[in-house]
Amino acid sequence: MESNADIVARIHASKKYRNLCSAVIERAVAETHPGNTDPVKAVKERLHQVYGAYINPSLHKKASRIIAAMGDDIRATALTLLALHVSTAERLLSYESMYRSIFETTGPARSVIDIAAGFNPFSMPLMPAQPEHYLAVDIDEAFTGMINTFFTNARLHGIARTGDALSTPPHDEADVAFIFKFIPLINDADAALRLLRALRVKYIAVSFPLKSIGGRSKGMFAHYSKMFYTMVENNFSVIKELTMPNELLFIIIRK
Repeated sequence: MESNADIVARIHASKKYRNLCSAVIERAVAETHPGNTDPVKAVKERLHQVYGAYINPSLHKKASRIIAAMGDDIRATALTLLALHVSTAERLLSYESMYRSIFETTGPARSVIDIAAGFNPFSMPLMPAQPEHYLAVDIDEAFTGMINTFFTNARLHGIARTGDALSTPPHDEADVAFIFKFIPLINDADAALRLLRALRVKYIAVSFPLKSIGGRSKGMFAHYSKMFYTMVENNFSVIKELTMPNELLFIIIRK
């Protein structure tokens, strides 16, 4: 029987997952491997199920070319990048109003942590005021490198770091944390709550999709609203709830 380390190495050697954070693969192996007759296939299926929509090398190449060619209009570049991925594209018309609502609730943020960031760091130029420190955490090493190039070219005070926030939550202190549309991917309320409790921040902005990838929306508002309030009720207070066309957002603080 293959060891977990051997399975991790085989998956890391594949083209699709070679830039994926090792901790994510290790966690998927631990969750999937026991008793499975084809553990590599099972783990890849698990990774595709959870992260498949976010690991897209061709999309990353497009973004990289746009960043390499960016000029002085940082806002225009940001909008072009955000339009590339469905998760941020469906938020394009809501970004500025969303950030206004967040920072009117939290007050101006000097520091922000963006968990499972994806393409969201490209929205930094759309914020009403730029934070002095912006940390983006994502699972794809090549992608975090590209985000860092964007921050440098745009002269923004940001840094992207590769890591698995579930295995090792960031220990950095910040005013606000963003966790946008990530909790449904975790599919484990206990793990999600552990992440929320581990963050060393004053406010956490957590969002949920109101439409599936296939475009279905029936019951999603009620489902996620009930699930989230139940999950946080003993540890956090919801101080703001915001409904956008495709997204439900909560701002919470510790009790």
